[in-house]
Amino acid sequence: MRPITVFTADDEPHVHAGLDAIIDWAALGYDHIGSALNGDDALVMIERDRPDVIITDIRMPGMGGLDLIRHLREIRSYSPDIIIVSGYDEFEYARQAVRNRVRDYLLKPIDEDDLTALLVAIRKRRGVESTVPDRTPPPADLIAGTLVRRLLSSSPSPELVNAGANALDLAGLSLLTFALFFPFDDSVEKKEFGLDTMRDVLSSTSVGKRAAWVYREENGTVGVLLGLDDPATELALYTKGLYRKLVDHTGSAAKIVVGRPVETIADAWQSRRDVLDFLSKTYVLDAAGVFVVPQTDDSQAGARRVPPDAAGDLVAAVEDGNGKQCEACIDAVVAFLSATRVSSRAVADLLDAIRIGLQKLMTDLDGDSPAEVALLARVADAAPFSPLPQIERIVREAASAALDRVRELRRLGRNGTIQLVKRRIDRLYASDLSLTVLAAEYGMNPIYLGQLFRKVLGIGFKEYLRRRRVAAAKKLLTTTDLRIPEVAASVGYRDAEFFVEQFKRETGVTPVVFRGAPDS
Repeated sequence: MRPITVFTADDEPHVHAGLDAIIDWAALGYDHIGSALNGDDALVMIERDRPDVIITDIRMPGMGGLDLIRHLREIRSYSPDIIIVSGYDEFEYARQAVRNRVRDYLLKPIDEDDLTALLVAIRKRRGVESTVPDRTPPPADLIAGTLVRRLLSSSPSPELVNAGANALDLAGLSLLTFALFFPFDDSVEKKEFGLDTMRDVLSSTSVGKRAAWVYREENGTVGVLLGLDDPATELALYTKGLYRKLVDHTGSAAKIVVGRPVETIADAWQSRRDVLDFLSKTYVLDAAGVFVVPQTDDSQAGARRVPPDAAGDLVAAVEDGNGKQCEACIDAVVAFLSATRVSSRAVADLLDAIRIGLQKLMTDLDGDSPAEVALLARVADAAPFSPLPQIERIVREAASAALDRVRELRRLGRNGTIQLVKRRIDRLYASDLSLTVLAAEYGMNPIYLGQLFRKVLGIGFKEYLRRRRVAAAKKLLTTTDLRIPEVAASVGYRDAEFFVEQFKRETGVTPVVFRGAPDS
């Protein structure tokens, strides 16, 4: 399938270069085929090349972005996707562009994540537009979505606050609050808790119809900024009603964490910050339902850490190959998390400790760590947003995979020992290896180890080591400018002349001839 072609129009040259620097067009399925510094040149080039997607600034010398869009809409049999770019003070222009069938909007300065999300959405839209109903948000949401996410990310500038006041309908709102939505059951498809679902659920409530702005957080959860027009509205009661509608709509349990209300859009970011801070201190995803961030930190008193020996006990059970003991260790941890108030940081630390312990065990046994063990790192990073059933499942899968690997290594017996010796040679060929050294490490007689090595692998120890070193030397000779003595030392030969002899014995030619150029 050919890439989607994209054209950029902006009067600032660094914008075009910047987009190429921050966006991997090819990885996203796009080809950036051209750019222009003004609307007049852009129109000529677009009429000629007919790009699929156009990213245009609102204000440019000569023909501006709005006039460019109007001209493009007059071209017969041509309907590109258009992304408009504007500053804080140009929202009225953005609304005019929306009336010219522009569905996508970016706020200056262009954010990499915002643009990437739009390009992915456009790609999907172009691929399924004929068979899937158009779920593009209303024009107001196009403008508000980017703005709200930035308003909530950190303390906003006065310009951004003014833009919010102009673009969002805040008249009559007495309170604003932030909420995060999670699927409680990790088996639920994420699309069931997507932006469209949240909009549908919110629109079925009186508050949601009035003021509710939805966007996607970086961790995949859905963030919502809610506006209440009646100060008497009980936030906890409203969100409980919202929770019931969400469960009815999706048929799945969920978790809603609600921040403290604030009075102005300039302070809305504090409500989100409170939610994220609270989640980092308190693990609350062991049950479904609504959780409102408390007004004080009293609830943090007595928050406990996971018992320090929990990870060690599990790793020891894996090392012993005791599956029943592994299950018992995991059961104990899950029961502790279900019944005791702990911090999300403690949960993440536990997962990291299990991962590190299992990986060290595999390393000590000269075995590779299963992929299921490495996955624990990702779960640890997302601990505040991961339901307990998901954490339990992934820990069990990691322990099970590690058990299988340990049992496999031990079941191999003597043959397994030789495989471990072989892997060590592959990894440490440049060090001072000998049968005596390796035999001492594995508790064997050197002569017997040499005989067993040849019997299992069909090749002697010294010959295998020489082949491994020469293979590494051949790579250095063809990819570096190292001198022959330097190559020899790099692959484990202290004597350059002996290296040349061994290299010629293995390849039939000297290193100099193999390289094809005189040594210098």
